[in-house]
Amino acid sequence: MAPRRIPALVLTAALCSLAACSGSHAATSSPTGMCKAALPHKKITSATATTVGAVRTLGGGPAGGSSITSDAFHDAPASAAAAWCWVSTGADQWTAYAAGPGQKSVEVASYDGVSVAPTGAPAIK
Repeated sequence: MAPRRIPALVLTAALCSLAACSGSHAATSSPTGMCKAALPHKKITSATATTVGAVRTLGGGPAGGSSITSDAFHDAPASAAAAWCWVSTGADQWTAYAAGPGQKSVEVASYDGVSVAPTGAPAIK
């Protein structure tokens, strides 16, 4: 009995499906992919890799108290991948988010009157 021939269209569709699956995982593991997944309706202007631990120790918050992000992504280990995401909210206005595991995000800071899009971790005093 001769091997069964699979129509080229079916084989191509199956291969494209497999490629899309692995491509989408790669896209959400990059900083930009994490930001887009966690903030799907926001205009991402920059994305920078970080870790959950770095997000938790950002600083800022009440005097003598803990960081404003100390409990961010509380179910994730400190070594888990995260991203700093900057979003344009208007002319010279920006909001920083931390994107973490599970397509979750935490709003961290807002800047007003800054003409160039910020990058990396927000500076919080």
